[in-house]
Amino acid sequence: MDTLFQQIDTCPDLYAIRQLVFVNSAAYAYTEIRVDQHTALFGRNNLGKTSMLNALKLFLLPEENFKKCERKFGFRSRSGDFYSAQESFKYYFPDQNSFILLEAENLYGPFCILLHQGRKEFSYARIVVPCAYDEIRHLFWDFAADCNEGLGAPLETLSLASIQPELSQLGGEALHDSKTIRERLFSHRPLSREEGRYCLLPLKQGGTERELAAWKQLIHLAFDIGANDSRTLPDALATIIEGEKQRKSDELSVDLNQILQDYEQLRAERDELQRISNAQEDWERFDTSYRQYEAQSRDVGQFYVDLKAVLAAEHSKIEPLIEKAVQTHGAAQEALNKAKAGFRGSSDRVKHMEGSQAERERRLRQSETAVKRISEIQRAHPGLEPEELLAELQQQANRKAALVADLQDEGQRQARMEQLNHALIRDRKKRDRIKDQLEHFKPSVLDQLDPQSATVLYNLAPSLAEATPVLDQPSREVMQQFAGLFAPTEDALVLCGEPVPNVTASPYNPEAVRAQLEQQLIKLKDAIQEQELEFTEHLANTRLTQAEQREKLKAEQAELSILETNITHLKASDTHFQQFNEAQASLEELQQQIAEARQDTERYKKQYDGALGQEQQARESLEGLKAQKQTLSEQLDRLGLLSNSHGVLQGWASSLKPMARTLPENALAVLERQCTEMGGLYQELMEALRKLLSQQLLESDGSESYRVSFEMAHLKALRQQFERLFSTLEGQQMDYENRVRAHNKHTSIQMDALREAGRQIKGFIAEINREFGAYSVSNLEEVQFACDLHPRFQLLLSDLDKINLFGEELHEQRLYQRLNDFCDEFFRDSGRYGRVLQMHQLIEKVRYRFRLAGQDQFTENAQSNGTTSMVNSLLLSILLKRLLAQDAQICLPLVMDEMASIDQQNLQTAVEIAQQHGFVLFGASPDMSAEIVQAVRHYIYLGMFKATEKAYSERRRVVYHGACESLRPLAKNSATAEFVEANA
Repeated sequence: MDTLFQQIDTCPDLYAIRQLVFVNSAAYAYTEIRVDQHTALFGRNNLGKTSMLNALKLFLLPEENFKKCERKFGFRSRSGDFYSAQESFKYYFPDQNSFILLEAENLYGPFCILLHQGRKEFSYARIVVPCAYDEIRHLFWDFAADCNEGLGAPLETLSLASIQPELSQLGGEALHDSKTIRERLFSHRPLSREEGRYCLLPLKQGGTERELAAWKQLIHLAFDIGANDSRTLPDALATIIEGEKQRKSDELSVDLNQILQDYEQLRAERDELQRISNAQEDWERFDTSYRQYEAQSRDVGQFYVDLKAVLAAEHSKIEPLIEKAVQTHGAAQEALNKAKAGFRGSSDRVKHMEGSQAERERRLRQSETAVKRISEIQRAHPGLEPEELLAELQQQANRKAALVADLQDEGQRQARMEQLNHALIRDRKKRDRIKDQLEHFKPSVLDQLDPQSATVLYNLAPSLAEATPVLDQPSREVMQQFAGLFAPTEDALVLCGEPVPNVTASPYNPEAVRAQLEQQLIKLKDAIQEQELEFTEHLANTRLTQAEQREKLKAEQAELSILETNITHLKASDTHFQQFNEAQASLEELQQQIAEARQDTERYKKQYDGALGQEQQARESLEGLKAQKQTLSEQLDRLGLLSNSHGVLQGWASSLKPMARTLPENALAVLERQCTEMGGLYQELMEALRKLLSQQLLESDGSESYRVSFEMAHLKALRQQFERLFSTLEGQQMDYENRVRAHNKHTSIQMDALREAGRQIKGFIAEINREFGAYSVSNLEEVQFACDLHPRFQLLLSDLDKINLFGEELHEQRLYQRLNDFCDEFFRDSGRYGRVLQMHQLIEKVRYRFRLAGQDQFTENAQSNGTTSMVNSLLLSILLKRLLAQDAQICLPLVMDEMASIDQQNLQTAVEIAQQHGFVLFGASPDMSAEIVQAVRHYIYLGMFKATEKAYSERRRVVYHGACESLRPLAKNSATAEFVEANA
């Protein structure tokens, strides 16, 4: 059997998809699959058959990324769950060297579309190349390599960067955005090679949004022809019907909400015009009162302006005098404040210094007390230097502190006595030994050695200068040899070239050692004497009763406190003497400053008294001028009260100029009387205005009808508004009548559009059923495609037929009430928020009607999966064909994932249907089936081709790039065709 391409290869407007290529994508290391002939894919589950078929969506839909993957592509697992954007992206484009290619052909020749990883998250990009895939095939797989049992090997350097130069040299270009993708891949451009070079699918309208929406819905059905989604077909039908209209303006888009809004606006306008007409007499009465009030208020306003100008002039003359008096008083006040500040400052300074004097006298007494105590201590210990006296007192204090501690703790006293006893024994032995050495001279160990050896050993072990054993000759030699290991320098001993740490190099001097022993003996004697004295005191304390110990403890603590205080004073004696001298000098200096400050205070007091008299005189002059100003201000205030009481005066004050004339002395009283008379006329005007305003004829909230008064400018503005309102009433009424006629005409057109939409749907269904009549499926004698319109829409059409939509007056309210009820019920139940009625909303559902062979009645009972798939396949073929340009011949795969669910007869019918409409059947099945092979003729068993050595990734091992297996007839004219397996 010839392939479909062999049958239509001479068609000049051919648009065909030839093959699909996977490189390191999905489950494939490298796989080529032809999609221009009826083909079945066999292989176990999880081998990537379904994902291979689904990959066609990446080319057939103008998408750029996997975001919202469920809505865009509808990739599902076997359990029915949707794959996420991340899962889909990682599956098809796991690495930078992952590619999916589609080879296609149109009337301008073959071309390839290459998909690769995009720059943005979960995105992929397109490159189109104007050549057959054979020209770039070598870029993606090493076919000559003896690897993977002859299947070839991956290219180690494969990347987008490595293949781009050759693709660019062949004329390849990137399609970056969705608009460009739609224009280049889905627009029918038979007369422009440049624009139509990469047209993959020639859609009638060039890939508009609504056309692509229908295309996407049908593509999803094409990939699952057994599906029964309740909204896919209704929405697709509506889009196709609208798409076949010549102009977009002919599409159904009836804005019912706008019709209702227009009606409400016209009805409100009608009521408003009637209200204006009813207020005509009230307007005329207000206009008459306004003219009378305007004339009288102008005269009163002129009188008000003239009087106000006179009072303001007199007021302005006195103002400079007050300003000068204010300046004079300010200067006097400033001088007074300055004198007052000087007097207060001087007085405060005297008080402050007197307070400081008391503090300094206190510090002097404290210093004097400390000095006296120090002198008493020194007199009690004549002949001692300060350091000796301090040491003596400290020693007494230490002894007292130990005694106090012993009295407080008997255990501590016993421990201290034992400590003293051990110390006495140790120090007495040491004393006797040193005394014996000094009185009966014996040479030390160091004295028996040569000087250099003695110096070295003395610095290493100074105690050898006190050791007196007699050395024999061998011992002396050994010690001298040991000392010879060290080399003394100026300040260190050096052993093997390095100085010994923490050891100096002082020369050994026997006389100096003897002097040290004598000093040590003196210190030992003093220490023994102190220890004996302290031991005696402790011993005496052990013999006291507890009461005697408490009394003695109290006395000893008091003596210890005195000793500690005396020690503190002695340590700071220089400071105390210095502080005493400084305090005495400071007090004398301060006393002199106080005397001088008191003289300054007397002088400031005289200045303050003089400034106070001048300030009182300036203040009295200023208060007199202010009294005159107050009189004028009161008159102006009365004038202001008149102005506030009669707002019209403020309005005239802004527009009238004062006139030079003589005013009576009681001008203010005359003006008040005129204002009272004008007020009566004003009340009449307000009564007429409020009645007019209360009808809310102007664009306001009506609150002005409760106002007490209005300015003249506001009154004038209101009158102008009313005048415009009533003068244009006739024109507004004519305009209203014209718009009512236009609204009635528009409503009639919109209702006709609804009726026409119903007729278009029925006509479209009839055309589909005519095409259905050319086929039979399984045991079905006839299949019909039925479409149910929304019942509320049908009811609305029935109601409209009962209403006259033509007339000069606004339609009856019941028409609009019916439209409003329809909107509330229809759009609420449909879950839509807008109130614009469109074609897809009219179709509630689509269904099939079946008539079995040998029966007269139709049934809508569900058929087998195979039968349902066949019917859907037929409908899909018809609908897809209607979306494409009429002068284009296409070859597009129809995907049937589970071919095994359809029997051989129906599958053969599906092949014939697809072939007649320019499609090829492309499906998958886990198990190989002779029935499927006989129907589609071409098949591939993917599980037989796997990389055994090298692949781009261990997770993608399938390698296939040969022709698929097929069955072909041996003799075309044979009554019973025989088939054999062969390579196409």
